[in-house]
Order: sequence, then structure tokens, then C-alpha cells
Amino acid sequence: PPSHQPASADDFLPVLIWAVLKAQPQHLYASLEYVALFRRPSRLSGERHYYLVQLQTAVAFIEHMDGASLTMDADEFERTLREREQLWETRDLTREESTKSDEGSIHAPRKGDNGGDDDQGVVSDDGSL
Repeated sequence: PPSHQPASADDFLPVLIWAVLKAQPQHLYASLEYVALFRRPSRLSGERHYYLVQLQTAVAFIEHMDGASLTMDADEFERTLREREQLWETRDLTREESTKSDEGSIHAPRKGDNGGDDDQGVVSDDGSL
């Protein structure tokens, strides 16, 4: 039978990792770097800081995950990863084509970019990430 205990902080990170993987947010790394570089320390404390660190931790886990970290056979992990990478690349190409005509963004460089004019925006017009 299901437990009726409330979720704890220990339950949050795995759910956040799953949510990031499902959402596949565009430019997440660049957005996190932007916040890390330009945040006002006085406005990022307590709960706000906790959630930023949790998101950074989720991204780090995703970047370094392997079959062992997911208790998954290494060959199955590699095969599934290659399939998903191909889907991701197709998704990025589709988004890139649709956002090239978008003129309402502030452009910030992505990880590995040279800062050219072809960068896609990270911050929307209202200043949100």
C-alpha cells in the first residue's frame, strides 16, 4: 500500500532531475551560468539559494550520469543515450530554425559559443530566465 507520509527534501532532487530530463529546457546551462555570474547576492539567499543549488546539482548529475548511476546495464545505457542524443539534435535544429526569426530576446552566449550574433536568447523581454 502507498505511504501517506509527506515528501521530504530527499525526495526533491530525484524529482527535479526527472523534470529537467522531461522538460529538456533550452539553454539551461547558459541560464544557470548567467544567474551565477549576475545575481545579486542579497537577493539569492535562503530558499532561493537552495533551489538554485538543487538545479545546479541536478544538471551536474545529468552531465555525469552513466549506467552505474542509474543502476542500468552499461550497454543499454549507451544505446539509449545515443538514441536520445539524436532526438535532441533534431529538436535543437527545429528550435533553431523557429527562433532565428524571433527578435524579442536578449542574446547571451551558450557554453562553447564564441559570442557571435547567431546566439539564441537566454533572457526573455520581461527579464525572466
